[in-house]
Amino acid sequence: MKTLSLFAICALFILAGCESPVEYTADQLTLAQFNTEPGYSWFPAEVRKYQPDTAKVAAIRAAFKANPVTTAIFVSPSCTCVGTQKNFPHLISTLRAAGIPDSTVTVYTMKNAQTKHALQDRVTVSSLPTFYFMRGTTGKMMVPKSDTTYRVEPDILIALQ
Repeated sequence: MKTLSLFAICALFILAGCESPVEYTADQLTLAQFNTEPGYSWFPAEVRKYQPDTAKVAAIRAAFKANPVTTAIFVSPSCTCVGTQKNFPHLISTLRAAGIPDSTVTVYTMKNAQTKHALQDRVTVSSLPTFYFMRGTTGKMMVPKSDTTYRVEPDILIALQ
């Protein structure tokens, strides 16, 4: 009986020390939510500040009209990097200037590029931020450059082709 009790106590200690790793899943937000969520006040301010190239905006509008896409944005909103704080809002500013509805854009907020997300069976995210322009089940990836002089419009045009 003592052996059984000792075994039960040891088993309890072993099981109590076992922790399952926490698995994070990306949150899915609309742009409306992103504009109103606390902590993202930098976002609408940067969207308003960016002035897209009007000639390229016209080309983006025509490309979207000819072959519409949905846009999936994978981003770590707490990151203070150029890609998140500048290029992500610049992308949105450009899409809006081209008349592309916010309803065609979904933002996935992730802790890191390995965070599980709703599209992982269709797209690969190897760095954040990453933007995908989706047609059906396939997409063209756009990874913005971490450069303060980077303009998103040329890469949007390439992704829309």
